[in-house]
Amino acid sequence: MKKEVILTIKEDISICENYPCANGSYQLLNQLLAKYSVLYKDFNKTINISYKSVPIHGEPDYRPELKLVAEKLKMMLKLDNINELSPTCPAKAKTLFISHRNCDKQFADILADFCALIGIPSNEIFCSSLPGNDVQHKIDDEIKINLQNSKINIILLSKDYFDSVYCLNEEGIIWYLDSQSIPFLLFALPEITEKELKGFIDKNYKIQRIDNESDLMMTFDILKNYYNLTLPIAKINEVVKKTIKQSQSLLAERTISTQEKIKLDKIDFNNLTDDELIVLFYVIENRKIQINLDKINNWMLTSEIYGIDIENA
Repeated sequence: MKKEVILTIKEDISICENYPCANGSYQLLNQLLAKYSVLYKDFNKTINISYKSVPIHGEPDYRPELKLVAEKLKMMLKLDNINELSPTCPAKAKTLFISHRNCDKQFADILADFCALIGIPSNEIFCSSLPGNDVQHKIDDEIKINLQNSKINIILLSKDYFDSVYCLNEEGIIWYLDSQSIPFLLFALPEITEKELKGFIDKNYKIQRIDNESDLMMTFDILKNYYNLTLPIAKINEVVKKTIKQSQSLLAERTISTQEKIKLDKIDFNNLTDDELIVLFYVIENRKIQINLDKINNWMLTSEIYGIDIENA
């Protein structure tokens, strides 16, 4: 991208973010969409210009849409230096990119194994848990190359993912690439629901789970549009069951991040049964995000706690 083009984009970002009033916002929005659609195909694909009623005084306010334009232009700048990298790099690029926080690597590995077992070559799969990723804000060159050359991307959300500026940068680029016809699949660990979705990827996106049979089958159906997957249905079912078993086992062992605080002041202990109080005590003491019945029963025997109905709790 030429220097003067970069300067123009930065100027337009500033204008969009600081546009002072509603008057003229609709006209500016249309000018920018027309301008960048010429330079970048499908630039306005994810920016909907809906009709807004005209107020008694003034004009409809399209400043929220201008801020979306600014975010999209920022993503273009983040991807700008990809074409300036060594020409030998693209040959090494993978075609399936899995974005995740480094501390969630075991879950990302399960997803990568699932993809490999259904027929995607392992050398086509890239996981973003490179050493040091958690302490950077700038996207690593190797990650840029693999994002740019991917056929499809996968995001694995967790609370730790949202706590990482680096991961949110990756998420933003994947969102932008989706508007350029490189789709993504959205997976999340149990603490993340549609309500927790924020930023570029909001509650309008559907979350999939790595321990859910229908979600994994749907993932296979989507991936076979991009890869030559010829695995018999019986084998696919076998892979799905294996993936679910691995996921459930790992989820049962998973500890809550040290950044996650249990807010005891928000719990009404007076309304809890004895069964529920014991389970709550186990959760707090062991920092477990999910309960394994066998382990909590063994813990109660060791602690000489009797007469508690764990399933009821």
